[in-house]
Amino acid sequence: MNLSMNNKEKEQSLTLADHYFKSKNYPLAEAMLKKVIARDPQSPKANELLAYIYGNQGNQELAHNLLIKACASNDASAEAHYYLGASYIKLSEFKKANKSLKQALDQAGDFFEGLHDIGITEAQLGNNQEALKYFSKALNLRKNSHELFFNIARTNDDLKDYHAAANNYDQAIQLKPDFAEAWSNKGITLNELKRFEEALAHFDQAIRLKPDYVEAWSNKGITLNKLKRFEEALAHYDQAIQLKPDYAEAWSNKGITLNELKRFEEALAHYHQAIQLKPDYAEAWSNKGLTLHKLNRFDDAITHYDQAIRVEPDYVDAISNKGQALGDLHQYTKAINAFNKAMAIDPNYTEAILNKSLINLLLKNYEDGWKNYESRLITNEFKFPISTKTLPIWDGRKEIDHLLLVPEQGIGDEIFYNALLNELQKKVAKITVLSDKRITQILIRSFPNIIFLEKGSSLDNHLFDAQLAIGSIPVALNTRPQNNYFPQRSFLKPNSDLSNTIKRIEAFNKKFVCGISWKSVNKELGGSKSLNLSELMPILNSPNCSFVNLQYGDVSEDIKTIREKYGVIISKIPEIDLYENIDGLLSMIDSCNVVITTCNITAHLAGAIGKKTFLLAPYSQGRIWYWHDDEFNAWYPSIKQYFQDHNFSWTSAITKIAKELELEVAGEN
Repeated sequence: MNLSMNNKEKEQSLTLADHYFKSKNYPLAEAMLKKVIARDPQSPKANELLAYIYGNQGNQELAHNLLIKACASNDASAEAHYYLGASYIKLSEFKKANKSLKQALDQAGDFFEGLHDIGITEAQLGNNQEALKYFSKALNLRKNSHELFFNIARTNDDLKDYHAAANNYDQAIQLKPDFAEAWSNKGITLNELKRFEEALAHFDQAIRLKPDYVEAWSNKGITLNKLKRFEEALAHYDQAIQLKPDYAEAWSNKGITLNELKRFEEALAHYHQAIQLKPDYAEAWSNKGLTLHKLNRFDDAITHYDQAIRVEPDYVDAISNKGQALGDLHQYTKAINAFNKAMAIDPNYTEAILNKSLINLLLKNYEDGWKNYESRLITNEFKFPISTKTLPIWDGRKEIDHLLLVPEQGIGDEIFYNALLNELQKKVAKITVLSDKRITQILIRSFPNIIFLEKGSSLDNHLFDAQLAIGSIPVALNTRPQNNYFPQRSFLKPNSDLSNTIKRIEAFNKKFVCGISWKSVNKELGGSKSLNLSELMPILNSPNCSFVNLQYGDVSEDIKTIREKYGVIISKIPEIDLYENIDGLLSMIDSCNVVITTCNITAHLAGAIGKKTFLLAPYSQGRIWYWHDDEFNAWYPSIKQYFQDHNFSWTSAITKIAKELELEVAGEN
């Protein structure tokens, strides 16, 4: 049987099939097209039309394969290439989609759908600027497409151009007020702009429009978490999970909030559930690593970071987090290598830059450490006072007459960096320092040639030539303790009259007085550098030694328990508020023979007046870089350091201090 068909017959059959297709008489069109394909299997038009029929009937896989077959021919239409590209987008094969769509434009010239969809593929391939070029061309052809403005906004988000993103979401919403996805996505953008209350309103509108919109419920939970409204955040994640029990993102996000609440085991269980639902969920692996990290389970944390990196090799958060865990294990070379890897992927990744700097400083590699220490100002979202925003920042080299120093971080760090003021005066004639009001009088007394003002004081911009964050002093001076830049003697002056008065108080009217402090109230790191008072019993049992409380905060129950359970008396001076009255605390420290403390303000004050001090320092987490791995501290020479062991036990350090204290007491007696 001769199955050949001449060109005229084929064209007639295709024309008729096209007529049936447009009339939605798919059975007749399909029969006609199969007849053509039986005689000419490579017919681009027949395969194209048959693909459209199967696509309209829901058989996308067969339709896709027929479009591939149609587009293999040089005679394939622009429409066939366009629809093949659109099909590849649905399959997330964006490179192939991009190629097919560009072929469609080459044949047909610019048309809205083609330009718009190429923009989508370029964005998905990470070519965001190229995406915006195609979206711009599409916008010239059609200015009333809500989807186009939505995709432009998403690309703006990827470029971190959040103000532009918010404006384009507004355009999408204006064109389609019930566009729930645009309301929700704008909420995410507002989060990035830290306009949290507005973000909540946008998520609420998305939920009103689409009550079962699980992403909006979960994203609102993220915003509530940022506002520290943790219980409300949990309720929103639960609503998302109730609507969609297999929504891995909500499980993971709830884990983040549980982590904030220090409900670590529950957090781990939620990350585990997210990973069970979505084994390639890199963020959940990394977030679980963070919780394990907080529990000092560093090896387990690294295992989870590694899994996140296997899933997503360029996941800079996980790579940088791994670096921190390696640093906490004292594997410093490996840690720096991890930070270098993160920085190679994203040269502006401030967390990796800062953490590499901190390890170099811990290792006393000051040249590399100071080089990147300024990145902390970005990471900590440090802001100079609004009234001084036009003042230039001093680089340490330019000659100036009057420098304004701006405080940062905590009061202990203020004391630490103020130790360099005398050295700074060799380069700048006049210095004004903004300080915490609790230490302003101490600083005025200690540095009579420097001006001190309380934070929040009204400032006249014209009085100053430049400004500097106080933590940047050692960067500007290129400070290194071994070069004797840091004072080897005391630099703060206690109130001598107050010290003499305190020494007459009964608690201090003993032969040997030891001041003790055992807690830090730092919200992030305080737990790692705090002890239970009962852990200090080997020290508190020292004979012929009187103990005085230097611990700020309400520790009455701790002291009462020690007295009732062990018979140890720790004297308190109720007239001195150890949190508000730092001058009084300084005089109390001055009145002691020796001080035993953890890494808190007491340590800084004691070191700043040269008081002999035994410091209890954590193994890793909670230890600031300047508490180096030395017997005596390089910055506060009167401080002798005792560290937790690698199992995070204080036992050995406490035992050593107890023996040292006995020797000190014996020497006095």
